[in-house]
Amino acid sequence: MKNPHLAIIRLAHPLAVAGYLQHMGAPEARYLRKQGLPTLCEDPNVFVSIHKTWLFFADAAAREDPWLGWHASRFIGDNNLNASLLKKLENSPTLYRALLVLIDLVRSEASHIQMGIRKHPSGIIFFTHYPGLEEEPGYHISQGYQLGLLIDLVRHYAGPDWQPKEIGIQASSIPGVINELYPGSRTIINQPFGYFTIPNNCLHNALKYQHHDLAGNPGLANTKDLSDAQTLNLMLVPYLPEGYPTMQFAASLLDYSKRTLARRLAACGTNYQKVVDETRFRKAETLLTVTDARIKDVARSVGFSDPAHFSRMFHRLGGIGPRHFRRLARNGSETP
Repeated sequence: MKNPHLAIIRLAHPLAVAGYLQHMGAPEARYLRKQGLPTLCEDPNVFVSIHKTWLFFADAAAREDPWLGWHASRFIGDNNLNASLLKKLENSPTLYRALLVLIDLVRSEASHIQMGIRKHPSGIIFFTHYPGLEEEPGYHISQGYQLGLLIDLVRHYAGPDWQPKEIGIQASSIPGVINELYPGSRTIINQPFGYFTIPNNCLHNALKYQHHDLAGNPGLANTKDLSDAQTLNLMLVPYLPEGYPTMQFAASLLDYSKRTLARRLAACGTNYQKVVDETRFRKAETLLTVTDARIKDVARSVGFSDPAHFSRMFHRLGGIGPRHFRRLARNGSETP
């Protein structure tokens, strides 16, 4: 069963803001923990709640930096996008084609987001927003972060000093930092979405310089048609290092009661224990395949304090133990 209301976002984005806070000397882990976001997971390609993420943004902005979103986007740059998505954008022959690819694949970054292009007399308006979520705390901070990230993306085609002629925001006042970061841009407030303009003479530009690091290509997870079971699978991953996630905790991630969660998982043809087992098993498979981490460290990364318990789970689901699996994954066949 699909839940049309649950909004999720790739962990890379709260991690990016946390990285900027750490750079400032602020207690980023404390802000993450306060909103129930994971602090031990470093995998940017798993998903967490947008609601919790924006509360994290709002709290940190109120205490540390009112222009947190804009500053974090400039600190991190567009390399915070999924590596697979960046690669697809870089393969585009022009900026315009790259923007169309981004619009098509934006659900690999977050659910509920809408992004598009509108024609403008001298070019296009590139817009983005989360319809129906505008009243959520932290929304405007998130929008500043997102617009800054997207402007940086355009600079890979238009040049590092490029600035949009016009920036539109949904907030009712102009963040002072915009004039500092984009002194050549005019800012319009109270808009129906966030946007910036791109002139026609930039749209056919080819890529001028590449992103810093496209190593690792875990693939894109499109949030558009996820079932409740698939959504829960994505959202549990960043919490696995903290130990076995209880059903009560899992239900809170989806804003459900335990009873509702059980009912919705049953409608997907599964149950909570099966979802947890599959989440742990698939994450362990990845770690065993692409890293040289010791078995006990892989076990700890998926929530097992005892490697023997982890090995039994892995064998129960996969038919072979983790060491045997790693040999096969590396060699492609049984060793004599």
